[in-house]
Amino acid sequence: MKLTNEHIKGLVECMGVTHEQELNCNECLDLVPEYVEQDIQKQPIRSTLKPVEYHLALCKECRDEYDTLRELLTDTENG
Repeated sequence: MKLTNEHIKGLVECMGVTHEQELNCNECLDLVPEYVEQDIQKQPIRSTLKPVEYHLALCKECRDEYDTLRELLTDTENG
């Protein structure tokens, strides 16, 4: 497979958004409930949960799980 300039540009952009401490999907999903609680309560996101924030920005599947849990908990609190 020959890499196009667009492929190379995409790879370089991905390198620019990597962080020293990254999570895989399982690790992220383990922390999502805590992250959602802080978000709903409008508390500053603790530095230990920043990798969750980064992962959610890049991973649609985990973001969908986050959105679902947040919606469920928000409805429960307002219900």
